[in-house]
Amino acid sequence: MRALPSLRWIPAVALACAPLLAATGAQAAGPATWPQQPVTLILGFPAGSGVDVIARSVQEPLAQRLGQPVIIDYKSGAAGNIASEYVARAKPDGYTFAFGTAATHGSNAALYKKLPFDVEEDFVPVAPLIDVSNVLTINPTVIDVKTLKEFVDLVKANPGKYNFASTGNGAGTHMAFAEFNARLGLNMVHVPYKGGPEAIASVVRGETCCIMNQVQTVLPHYKADKVRLLGVTTA
Repeated sequence: MRALPSLRWIPAVALACAPLLAATGAQAAGPATWPQQPVTLILGFPAGSGVDVIARSVQEPLAQRLGQPVIIDYKSGAAGNIASEYVARAKPDGYTFAFGTAATHGSNAALYKKLPFDVEEDFVPVAPLIDVSNVLTINPTVIDVKTLKEFVDLVKANPGKYNFASTGNGAGTHMAFAEFNARLGLNMVHVPYKGGPEAIASVVRGETCCIMNQVQTVLPHYKADKVRLLGVTTA
């Protein structure tokens, strides 16, 4: 894959992907005895999403290391808040983890006035897994540009004409594009979807012109010549 221009002036909205354990649960299971039963990873995003791709890539290695099955359970919605609340209210026995992201345990606390959990008090971070950049991905049949500059110039010349997809209101994909637009003075219509698969599919079908999504989500469509990549967010 050819090198992409870096959007270095945009703070990366990357997947923190740190499994988080309820604070009391971390203390309940001793290192000499844990785990004695399957461990469950709670995902706040649907199957096929970027978070799901990463979770599934570590599922089997983690199970082998722990000597117990690792179960992935989807509780998507509300930008990951449903899953976070579920874990915060789960039995504190050390067997229910949240597969957290920069959104679920970072930006959501600032975006939502009142959450049914405390991201600092109700969770203890266990380990970071990966940082993933977002890629500015377009459907060239909808917006036929080849460079980031061409994209900005065309959108700026046509305020309100082009829309962008996201994986949900307040999700990292939404925040990334919102900051992109704010910094460059672009007027675009936001179209939120229920998750990564639906959002990227809307771009492929031409319902939306573009998305700022995780590289592992857009790469298969790029390889199939369905989309064009213009830039990648980095720290």
